[in-house]
Amino acid sequence: PVSDAIEMANFGARILLAGLKDERPVEIVSDHIVFKSLRIVAGSGSSPEAMDRAGEVLNRGTFPTAELAGETYTLDEIGEALLMLERGEYARAEALLREAVALRERGNAGNEGELGASLRYLGATFQARDSFPAAEEQYMRAAPLLEAALGPDDSNYGFFLRDLGQVYAAQNKLHQAQDAYGRSLTILESQLGAMDPTVMQTRRSYEQVVRAQTAP
Repeated sequence: PVSDAIEMANFGARILLAGLKDERPVEIVSDHIVFKSLRIVAGSGSSPEAMDRAGEVLNRGTFPTAELAGETYTLDEIGEALLMLERGEYARAEALLREAVALRERGNAGNEGELGASLRYLGATFQARDSFPAAEEQYMRAAPLLEAALGPDDSNYGFFLRDLGQVYAAQNKLHQAQDAYGRSLTILESQLGAMDPTVMQTRRSYEQVVRAQTAP
């Protein structure tokens, strides 16, 4: 969850670490914290005094709690869907992400980043099952939302463009694949360095589609 939070956070975001990991080490890419100017803070459970105070406020009935009722938009379902993807439960992940997309499309303006993330991972459920046209459709819907939310030079946007390039290449759309891979490579190389394994793999993919277009 910590590495997922770092990957999904927008530039300048604050990440709250709530709960313990039983002294287990957590693997993260610390460069992403620096590049995205993230703030990571620790949070503990509420103190007894704070809980007592909250109870008093609620019991007095002076706080307009009824106005707080409504639909809630969180990233919980995305995290759960990613776990389903890792387990190969593609149909369940698709259903969950379709629901997340529908909720965000009905939500207020300002949630474009979350909508883009939901569309991205919905596309990933199709890509994992080799349903590349369906994956392309979702990725194309996600692209402008993610670019606007993350920024055109963000490494996470670079990873997304790499996935889009894979979908294009799988459909033999080599010109589009070259463009997506090329943009991804530019972003990731500037953010992660030329010798990063992901950058090297993306470069190989880019070179493959270029050769495929020039082959006799």
